[in-house]
Amino acid sequence: MDEEKAEKVKRFFEEKLKHSKGIYARTPFILEKWQYEKIIKPLYGTLNQDGTRQYRTCLIMIGRKNGKTTLVAGLALYHLFDKNEMGGEVYYAAVDRDQASLAFNEAAQMVR
Repeated sequence: MDEEKAEKVKRFFEEKLKHSKGIYARTPFILEKWQYEKIIKPLYGTLNQDGTRQYRTCLIMIGRKNGKTTLVAGLALYHLFDKNEMGGEVYYAAVDRDQASLAFNEAAQMVR
């Protein structure tokens, strides 16, 4: 486990991103402990022998109103702006266009 790789993602969230809605609007995006421990750390800290991430795809299934859309928007921005990934592309997959646009709009608002 390479915790430094996972910490890099955590720092991106906390130093670059702000929430865009609700009571947390305009406050730094501080990951919940479970978000870091159960999603970010295994996804970004588990590496192949050549130093690349072991997991290239992640399915996040948690209950409603637990911040999936906001988390995914932040991860999309991380990959879009990652200096090690030239020409990076980000795709949202959702049940319908409206749901996909929620994540896109959330990311766009974070950039603004």
